[in-house]
Amino acid sequence: MRSRLVPVSLIVLLVACSSPRGAAEKQLEAAQQAVAGLAADARDVVPDQVAALEEAITAGSQAIESGDYPSATESLAGVPGLAKALVDSLPAQRASLRAEMDTLTVVVPRNLTAIQTELDRIGKGGKLPGGLDRKGLDQVRQINDSSVALWRDVQAEFQSGKLADAMAKAHDLKARVSQALQSLGLVADERAWSNVTLPPR
Repeated sequence: MRSRLVPVSLIVLLVACSSPRGAAEKQLEAAQQAVAGLAADARDVVPDQVAALEEAITAGSQAIESGDYPSATESLAGVPGLAKALVDSLPAQRASLRAEMDTLTVVVPRNLTAIQTELDRIGKGGKLPGGLDRKGLDQVRQINDSSVALWRDVQAEFQSGKLADAMAKAHDLKARVSQALQSLGLVADERAWSNVTLPPR
């Protein structure tokens, strides 16, 4: 009977893969491939989630280099599954951001126009709203001017595909505009941020 000799290179490979380091390196490779396979715009839609996966890979790689294979496994084991979940959620995430932007496209200009109209009225000698002094009025004017510029930045960034970054700026804009609306005695609650037409003041 002829004996079958297993190539030494195969034996080395099998031993390497069955060792703690070999197993951890396989997990690292799987994690890296999973993240590399993400959609090109994933970082623009869910940057925090992508960054978390990359941080897990970095932590796992560093643990392997230091010989801490249990920690490497802890960091890397969930990455492929999380990457797949991220991929599956991307269409809904994109749709949600675009729907929010569609609403903002209606309400931001409407609110900025309401602020400017009230500022114009006051500028023509109209009475200041209750609780608003001249210093507060100057602050509202500053908020209004900066908000107009910020809204242009939000639109440009969104059009460039940086959906999450644009929406982060939009939320900052929303807070500023709401403050100005409230200072002027205008509707500043969630009704101001609905695309339903508000009744006359």
